Amino acid sequence: MNKSIKELDVTALLEDIPSEHLSRGDVGTIVDDSGSGFYLVEFSDKLGQTYALPALRP
Repeated sequence: MNKSIKELDVTALLEDIPSEHLSRGDVGTIVDDSGSGFYLVEFSDKLGQTYALPALRP
């Protein structure tokens, strides 16, 4: 099984990120791989509006 992370993969948080108002279980989409061990993850509401765009480690 290939476990590599790539752009447009869907992911869920394993822990809260209070500074971003994100909670464990929130689902986001990988939108950029910085190549430095961080991934830009977009969290959007049901209307498609982005409400958080943090750089996260796997």
